[in-house]
Amino acid sequence: MRVGSRRRRSPSALGSWLAWTFVGFLAASLAALVTWQRTPLVVVLVLSVLALVLVLLWRFSMPGRATKVLLGLGAGDDESRPRVRRMWRRGPVWHVAWRMPVGVTVSALQHHREAIEQALDVSADFWYERGMVHMRAGTKRLPKRVEFQRFYEQGGR
Repeated sequence: MRVGSRRRRSPSALGSWLAWTFVGFLAASLAALVTWQRTPLVVVLVLSVLALVLVLLWRFSMPGRATKVLLGLGAGDDESRPRVRRMWRRGPVWHVAWRMPVGVTVSALQHHREAIEQALDVSADFWYERGMVHMRAGTKRLPKRVEFQRFYEQGGR
């Protein structure tokens, strides 16, 4: 994994959405002209808005941002890129599992761990298990002051 590797740029998800919306609108317009109904246009409009919402939710979610950061650090290219296989969240902790392309290792991710943490504003931990690279990312800020007085008064329980 190389920082700043040069690779071909693929169209963004929003660009793809715009292109498919245009094609769908043209097809629906043709269908509306042939059948004299507005139903195809309404269906395309609803599906287009739904697709836009899903694209934006993915783009700004933690797994989407993390995948983008890994690609920016050189963990794959257009043909072979990290694929999210599992993700869940428990409170402020995200767990994401990727199927990585050949050559991307946990030790390479650990080498770039600080850059990944700063780009995502999280505390991250990486490991390999069952053919996937896992990341646990804590997103909550730590308290400024932690007192253990009550813990020690209770006898360490």
